[in-house]
Amino acid sequence: MRKTKLIFRTLTCLFLAGSLFFTGCNPEVKPETPGNTEKPGTSGNTGNTGNTEKPETPETPETPETPETPETPENNTPPASPSIKETVYTIVAETTTAQEGHSWYIAAISLQNFAKKTVNIDFSADMKVENSGDSVNIMWQVNALDAEGKGTWPIVASKEFLGDSTDWTSVSGNGSNIILEDYPLFYISKPENTPENLTISVKNIKCVVTEVSDETNTETLTEIKTETGITKEEIETEVSSWTDDLVPSLKEIYADQFDSIGLAAEYGNFGIKAVTSDKYGEYTANGYWGTPNELYYEEIQKGIAKHANSITLGNELKPQFLLQWWKGSIDDGASLIDFTASNGQEIKVPSKLNGEDLIYATLNVCKKMGVQMRGHVLTWHSQTPDGFFAKDYSPVYEDDTKNKITNLVTPEEMTARHEWYIKTVLKCVDDWEKANNYRAIWAWDVVNEAMADDAGKTYTGNNQDWLRGSTKGTKDISPNKGGSRWHQIYKNEEFIVNAFRFANAYAPSDVKLCYNDYNEYWDAPGHYKTSAIEHIVSCIKNGEAQTINGKSVAPRFDVIAMQSHVSPTWPGVAGYESALNRFLALADVHVSEIDFSAETLEIGTKAWAEYFTMLKNYGKNYSGAHKVTNITIWGINNENSWINPDKEGGKKTYPLLFNLVNNVDNKKKNVIYDTGAEDLPLYDVGDTYIPNDAFWAIVNAAK
Repeated sequence: MRKTKLIFRTLTCLFLAGSLFFTGCNPEVKPETPGNTEKPGTSGNTGNTGNTEKPETPETPETPETPETPETPENNTPPASPSIKETVYTIVAETTTAQEGHSWYIAAISLQNFAKKTVNIDFSADMKVENSGDSVNIMWQVNALDAEGKGTWPIVASKEFLGDSTDWTSVSGNGSNIILEDYPLFYISKPENTPENLTISVKNIKCVVTEVSDETNTETLTEIKTETGITKEEIETEVSSWTDDLVPSLKEIYADQFDSIGLAAEYGNFGIKAVTSDKYGEYTANGYWGTPNELYYEEIQKGIAKHANSITLGNELKPQFLLQWWKGSIDDGASLIDFTASNGQEIKVPSKLNGEDLIYATLNVCKKMGVQMRGHVLTWHSQTPDGFFAKDYSPVYEDDTKNKITNLVTPEEMTARHEWYIKTVLKCVDDWEKANNYRAIWAWDVVNEAMADDAGKTYTGNNQDWLRGSTKGTKDISPNKGGSRWHQIYKNEEFIVNAFRFANAYAPSDVKLCYNDYNEYWDAPGHYKTSAIEHIVSCIKNGEAQTINGKSVAPRFDVIAMQSHVSPTWPGVAGYESALNRFLALADVHVSEIDFSAETLEIGTKAWAEYFTMLKNYGKNYSGAHKVTNITIWGINNENSWINPDKEGGKKTYPLLFNLVNNVDNKKKNVIYDTGAEDLPLYDVGDTYIPNDAFWAIVNAAK
């Protein structure tokens, strides 16, 4: 029997208009705590900028049933109709023990008086955890579900306690702009697989909850100033473009904190042609098909050069766009040549990449702007043609669902194809760099999104449940539904380790090799994604050396790339920071695709400020061996963000730092929000971008 004992010593809760209670408090009862119980969680998505083809959004995990609101013990009944701004009271609890009956939390503070309101929470406490086994992660979270079980579970504070430590430890955190629904609680989340006789002691709790008002947001914004002391409002009357001298440069402001600041942009997938006979020289649109995107244009190039020293392409270097097998299989009559792989396999491969010119054209833009590029991406389950995994490069499907391919190649042949692809892409880049005497790509996302959202902790054997393709939510389905052809072939992590071995063999030694993923801060029962990422990093680092291209080569791993498609409330700064610290114990970190799904500019502005204020603590001046070295913002302007919905019923969001000034009203995309249809402008020659409040917030955060 597992027993969880929760002890509160001289517990004081400073709480505005709320009450503190511990479910079924009874000092002498030691309840059995069920293991492997699912705690509520939520899911973020990944994507790409621009209006070209995007990967399917990963399926959102099923929302657990809305838990019943626990009854408040009679001796802790709050006063009727308290005043939020005036009522402050304390509650002292004696030694207590958590009662059995709630599968996902141990103790909670009722936030019922703040139901249907937006709040900030500031929290601190001293905690001691005993009999925790090797380690246990204790999280303080908010249950923000509505009556239909929809909502979020922001993490306000999180701390990992090691089994050999029984000292009192300070735990603190905060959550901002948390939108509460019908049954709000602030609770200690119950750990999975609770160790025998786990004892959690808590003292000196301070929890302050305040309602966020429009006046609060307005007051915050008026405090934003530039280094010259000019207010944001004063600058906005003078600024007409993001390239104006009055607008500070993001890369310069953060030069003392991070090695680089990046922006994601798209060049476009359209007909291009070389201006000269030199294929490594200049390219232009040929007007045959498709239209260029923002990165193609001079105005955008100048703005990127002002604010960033790194870019990431939304689509152009993905396998789909470099192979360009638009039917899913290799083109009829395509030229094939012989290739002998390092594993001895002799296979037929395409004589060239159909999208090779996209590599050269986009690298030319990098050189023109004087910036470098994070290469994105070499190995991915999505946006890779099914033909790449099938015999004769032509898939045969089991049925119309296309979930299963019946003529998948063997792992040995797939490894040979994998080597050919990585070698070919990296050689194209290397040839261009040598011809232009310019190091363009400084990092590669070698593998992207290979961990499952519903990851467990079984890492080996037939029942493993951590990789995309191995779990209940990802097994035996097509990539556009969240499955993985890679896993359907290998059944394990071999292809991931191979990718880092091949990248090490064919990329320059100073190019950073990265693993990139979303929901990377999600680590809860049924969703152990953070732990899965930690495990794959260990697998890569411990991968054996093999003979590649005639040399002994081991996998090389440099960076964990946290995509960081976050909401203003989930995972919360504290929840994100908890995952960040775990990753920094293993490697440097890139914040590779950050944006916020904020439903108002004010909420998004505050989130940007909070995250950048936190992140700069882990930059160049951080005392740890590994640091946050790059922050890349996933897009430029709100109107062209991937978060704006492509299908009916989505929320309008304000995820980015700039807005489009629509001087030339030609190009638009129609978006159907839950509030109705709206035409969003797209960039035309003559348009420009201008900083919004979120931009000024992170300028201010740099100080």
